[in-house]
Amino acid sequence: MRLLTRQKYIFFVTFSLLMALLIFLNSNFFNLPPLGTLLDPFHGLLQQAEDTHHPSTSPHLQLPQLQDSATVLFDAQRHPHILAQNDHDAYFLQGYLSARDRLWQMDIQTRAAAGRISEILGPSTLEFDRKQRRKGIANAARKSLPLVMADSNSASMLQAYTDGVNAFISSLSYKDYPVEFKLLNYHPENWSVYKSLLMLKYMADDLSGYSNDLPNTNARKTLGIDRYRQLYPDFPIYSPVIVSNENAHYWHFNLKDIDLHFPIQMTPTDFHNEGSDELVPYNYQLKNQFSPLSISAASTPNPEAPNGSNNWAVGPSKTTDSSVILCGDPHLHLSLPSLWYEVQLNIKGASFTGASLPGLPGIIIGFNDSIAWSLTNSERDVRDWYHIEFKDATQGEYKLQGKWTKTQFAFDTISIKGKPIYIDTILQTAFGRVFYDRSFREEGVPNNMAIRWMGEQASNEVGALYLLNRAQDYADFQEALQQYQCPAQNFLFAARRGDIGIQQQGKFQLLKQDEGEFIQEADTSSLVQIYIPFNENPHLFNPACGYVMSANQQPTDIFYPYFYSGDFHNYRALRIDEVLKSKARFNLAEMMQLQNDAYNLWFGDLKNVCRKAFHNEDVFKHQLLRKGHEAFLGKFFNTWNQQNTLDNPYTALAKLWYEALVKSVYDDELKKDQQIIDYPKKDVVLRLNLLDSNFALIDNINTKKKENLRELLISSLDIALEKYDANANAKNWSSYRQTKIAHIAKLDAFGINIQAAGELNSVNALGADFGASWRMIVKLSKNTIEAYGTYPGGASGNPGSAYYCNQVKEWEQGKYHALQHWNLHNRKDALFIQTFSK
Repeated sequence: MRLLTRQKYIFFVTFSLLMALLIFLNSNFFNLPPLGTLLDPFHGLLQQAEDTHHPSTSPHLQLPQLQDSATVLFDAQRHPHILAQNDHDAYFLQGYLSARDRLWQMDIQTRAAAGRISEILGPSTLEFDRKQRRKGIANAARKSLPLVMADSNSASMLQAYTDGVNAFISSLSYKDYPVEFKLLNYHPENWSVYKSLLMLKYMADDLSGYSNDLPNTNARKTLGIDRYRQLYPDFPIYSPVIVSNENAHYWHFNLKDIDLHFPIQMTPTDFHNEGSDELVPYNYQLKNQFSPLSISAASTPNPEAPNGSNNWAVGPSKTTDSSVILCGDPHLHLSLPSLWYEVQLNIKGASFTGASLPGLPGIIIGFNDSIAWSLTNSERDVRDWYHIEFKDATQGEYKLQGKWTKTQFAFDTISIKGKPIYIDTILQTAFGRVFYDRSFREEGVPNNMAIRWMGEQASNEVGALYLLNRAQDYADFQEALQQYQCPAQNFLFAARRGDIGIQQQGKFQLLKQDEGEFIQEADTSSLVQIYIPFNENPHLFNPACGYVMSANQQPTDIFYPYFYSGDFHNYRALRIDEVLKSKARFNLAEMMQLQNDAYNLWFGDLKNVCRKAFHNEDVFKHQLLRKGHEAFLGKFFNTWNQQNTLDNPYTALAKLWYEALVKSVYDDELKKDQQIIDYPKKDVVLRLNLLDSNFALIDNINTKKKENLRELLISSLDIALEKYDANANAKNWSSYRQTKIAHIAKLDAFGINIQAAGELNSVNALGADFGASWRMIVKLSKNTIEAYGTYPGGASGNPGSAYYCNQVKEWEQGKYHALQHWNLHNRKDALFIQTFSK
């Protein structure tokens, strides 16, 4: 009897512990996923392991939504080549396959765009969601939806893609979910056309969401307008522009094409010498027409870093075989899964191949049977900030054109996992929503700042992509771009017939001098928005020099009659232009070499500054080659070929030296009262400021002694050498830079460290988490198209797949794979084939 009781007791305790364990394993504590479900060998993480060659799926699938049969060929990198009989099936299958490979990426990015991350992660991401919603990304997508659906091309394209995504989602059970859904303990929701538009606006925010209005306002207030222009010039006189007056048509500014209610009331003679056809530089006109806000110094409301890119095309006169070669490499934040999804769409013989964005139909950067195209960011400022003056603490009225105007109040509901909903109160004005207010602050940023952004306007970039993918010549190319608004891009063009061209395309506001460069006072600003005509956007077609190029530099010279501002970068453009001018003709291999060029052009400028300061080479060596570093510095100045190779020991010292030099020159003027002002651009510092013997800022205003450039060079080198010696990684550039391609959700196990050459100012721009997100080179001849590409990732978004990051090594080494342009008759190299039927 006693034994039986003991057995019952043991059974009861064991059973209780087992049930407690099961409850624990299948419960959600501290926002962790239920561990039992997660570790289930039949449904959990182990299900993410994927066959080496192809997904665990049938070679033939029936999808009743299809209108006809279709075939998908998968190449050696497992990229899909969709061969369809009609547009609907091509875009349907693009949506289906994009979701099969990248569903979680598509889901999380659209949630981030709409400010819905707190639904998954809880209160820790509430401020991120509030910021995203105040930017207006979701509002922009909603406003664009009717416009997009009114266009038959974009509507049918997006709806077919949406149906394809949802067809895949409907086939899933928990065991099939991408691993991130399991780790974060949530499930995918249905796709929609609206979500595709969220993706577009998310990219628009990433590429045009920055603004330097507040740092510029601080700098102008601190320095005065003359010194400000010296440090932050409107136009660089030392850098190639995308379109100069000498190789473009004269700009035909014509007020007949523009609403005459523009507030400045200009006349055509404002842009020409009276009685003459000679153009006058714009900066001679409209002086003092615009008065920026006068506020106390503050930090910037600009959390986003501007992104860059390179592209160039050489025409028949510049190639060894009279072909045309187009090259493009957009520079963006590196992530896994990769930003891009390589795909080919072959629709009844009309074929286009290249990089798509998961979540969007069509090809963003690529080529078809007749032309190739690529994009770089324009860097023009299309986001403006306005200071709002409220009547009293209730904020019920604000001042507009001298009158008190009623404020509109909107209420935004944010769901938070494990918490009550949060209701955010948004103040609405004629200039847009108030981004920074009493309840949403950033340290040092003025209160009551409203935001007006070009990307928030309704637009139909999908319709532009539809036409661009099918363009056959330059006329078709320009027709497609007329629908394109934001983010403003430099669209590069090349055609088999031998044409090359470039157009900076976006919707650009007609501005007064300095308007949009500084924070504006809402009360005295104009509500009128008038836009520069399409044919007056900078463009160039078949120039005499034989090439066109852009690398985020200034788009025009001083003869362009329209004011604009932006965050332009010049060293990559200088290097590309230098190389393209260095030879009469180039071949494909040399274009690949230029795309991976790691030359450190700005260090040559630093050496020129040193030579100026020390007058000649002997004194230069004597003063700078100090005890303990003689041999190293001798090689630094005389042997280093200025290449940012991954194992070179010199780039880190150059960067440390430059950083110390800039601080010693500018901090006493720019960093007073703890204000945050951007330093001048590196090329301005080294090519204008420090080569000017009368440059006053060399002297430190906080000391009685008058400093000179020689002293600053020596003292800043001392600081740099001390930091260099203290950093064990400094003697290996790649180790010092520490580039990592991180997982989108910052899951360390799913990221990868890389070893590659390059520096942010070299053509192969590479930083700690930033670089060439896609490289493409297309050679177009009369009879053939030869194309190559690579990106730091893989086709699959599944960390358990062999194709998750299989191209990273290729990308690190500057190599490429062929971009196959397949049809049913040349598919012998396909990794596997999948057929689809109704």
